[in-house]
Amino acid sequence: TTPPPGVMCWVTGSGGGSPSCNDVDGGSTNLSSPRFGAPQIYELSMTYDRWYYDDSASSDSFRAEVSNDDGGTWTLIEQRVTPTTGWKRDTTDRL
Repeated sequence: TTPPPGVMCWVTGSGGGSPSCNDVDGGSTNLSSPRFGAPQIYELSMTYDRWYYDDSASSDSFRAEVSNDDGGTWTLIEQRVTPTTGWKRDTTDRL
């Protein structure tokens, strides 16, 4: 089971200060879970909320990827190059 919405959150950065103080320029953030899939699960969707902000002229982007083989291969589920204007929800069934 999963907790109700609004109970858990993962944040890059420690909060406070300017938005650029809480970013992951030149790097990535990984959130891991136990493996999922066959034989127990045949269809799976994922919903997450994200707030993507970028005020630089660099080629920063937000990428959401999933792996079900301990990071051996990855499947892109979303990529953003333009900031969102607040929290946005994304649901995918491409898992």
